[in-house]
Amino acid sequence: MKNFVFKILAVCFVFVVFACNVEGEERLDYYKNQHRSPELMGWWKQINDVNNPNNPPYLNFTNFKLFFYYYSVHTNKYNETFNYWYNDADKIFMLDAPSPTGGVNEDSFKYFLNDSKDTLTYYLVNPPYIYVKSQGL
Repeated sequence: MKNFVFKILAVCFVFVVFACNVEGEERLDYYKNQHRSPELMGWWKQINDVNNPNNPPYLNFTNFKLFFYYYSVHTNKYNETFNYWYNDADKIFMLDAPSPTGGVNEDSFKYFLNDSKDTLTYYLVNPPYIYVKSQGL
């Protein structure tokens, strides 16, 4: 009887994992087919990070991925993470890379580009983060 219950639980687990993965892949396909403003593409350097002004955070908007670069004082190098992204007129939407064992994690934040399209302000916290166009790390 224990063996039978174990098999039933194992089958249920596989179905749950598969369902989460399918949901993640569907959201990823959705993100890949959404609008991404050309003005956002490329590298951006944060200019108002008072905690680490010598090694500021960077963003890199690519076709599908938004890369985040944060300097680690422990390793003396930049660490990289990424999300999938798209935007509308005033929000940037982000999706964590789909996980085979987890659900879908999405987030969004308001942003503003100045008239010359070289300064990006995004309102994740108060005060907002301010980035300027950059050549990269």
